[in-house]
Amino acid sequence: MVLALGAWQIGMPAGAVLSLLSLTPLVATVLIVRRTRGMRSSEQRLSRVLTRLRTTLGDDATSNALGSDSEERLGQNVAELVRRSNQASARIGGLSSTVDELRAVIDAGDDIDLVFDASGAVVLANRGADEFFATTPKPLTGRSIEDLFVQTEILDLVAAAAQGRTRRSEVRIPRPEGRRIYHALAAPIDLTRESGRERRVYLSLEDVSEYQSAIQARTDFVASLSHELRTPLASIKGALETLHDAVQDDPAMTLRLVQMISTNTDRLEALTADVLRLSRLEAEETRAEFATVETAPILETLTTLFEPLCAERGLAIEVQVAPELATIQTDAHLFELILKNLIENAAKFAFEATTIKVQGERVDARTSRWSVADQGLGIPINQQQRIFERFYQVDAARTGGPKRRGTGLGLAIVKNAVQALEGSIRVESVWKQGTTMIVELPGSVLASPR
Repeated sequence: MVLALGAWQIGMPAGAVLSLLSLTPLVATVLIVRRTRGMRSSEQRLSRVLTRLRTTLGDDATSNALGSDSEERLGQNVAELVRRSNQASARIGGLSSTVDELRAVIDAGDDIDLVFDASGAVVLANRGADEFFATTPKPLTGRSIEDLFVQTEILDLVAAAAQGRTRRSEVRIPRPEGRRIYHALAAPIDLTRESGRERRVYLSLEDVSEYQSAIQARTDFVASLSHELRTPLASIKGALETLHDAVQDDPAMTLRLVQMISTNTDRLEALTADVLRLSRLEAEETRAEFATVETAPILETLTTLFEPLCAERGLAIEVQVAPELATIQTDAHLFELILKNLIENAAKFAFEATTIKVQGERVDARTSRWSVADQGLGIPINQQQRIFERFYQVDAARTGGPKRRGTGLGLAIVKNAVQALEGSIRVESVWKQGTTMIVELPGSVLASPR
């Protein structure tokens, strides 16, 4: 809209306005700047003519020689020239403001926009380009494309655009923060000059690293989920085929196969439930519903839930909660989901006949800290940050084999649930000593009554 207004102000026809609208803002800015310069040159020429006319009118001898009609016509011409000069000045002022607005719009984005001349030298660059090349001391204007980019894909795109072809591609460019992925667009720009047509090349780079990472994460998730589903399904299928062909008088084998089917069916059920929970959390379908929640009933329920597993492994669960955290402000479902997954992990991977400690303490006037600590082998330092990834599991040999294997989604669910509560989670682990998972929930401590 700003571009169309600027074109209308300087008297451009409708077709030209539509042509300008079809160009990118950066290209349009180039054209408008050139039109502005032309109008300023016309105004300067007009000013010189007026000066000569005023000099002529000031000459008494010449004025007396002129007839009254000629003098009147001359005055009218001067008035008309003055009027046109004022109109041109007003248009130039408005156009200059339009150019400034267009430049602000172009610089507001994060894209990298560059315009090259026929020799491959930069003639125009936006703020994004200046920031992208901020590590180099030279100004961008006048620098060659080979001096700025070493990526063959970008050089080929610009070369194709110089030949009149628009090209797009994805390019990986190393940056100080790591390798980034950019969507690159190169397009030709044909300008009309008094000396003939002149070609420019427009290059735009858009950072799509986060978008590509999200796509890759989704692809990895589907692949991992397919693998996780395939394992129990294969076990169930094999057990059923064996049952079908088994001898009827072998009750021990029949019982073993039925137990295998039951175990893998439970695993499929747990995996399906965890996938649904994680999907809802990641899609933000489950929004935190904060309310006043009593913590004791939740902790008692969880302790009862894991009694069979703890009895099997000789574990004890010790709960210590500060009195001021008997009631907190949180989402009851998410709070229980967090502690359930953390206690379950601790119960699976702790050394037998040890104690799992669940603690709640106040950090400050409004923040509570909840920790679940086990005495086990711990997690290697190089794997501690990866444990929150979906389907990532520490080496099964270290954790005691497939008997204690979970779905691989528990800590990913915990991380998303903590984020929904606007909290944070971290791990502290010492090899062969144990692991402590720590969750901090800001705003959960209720204000003390006055």
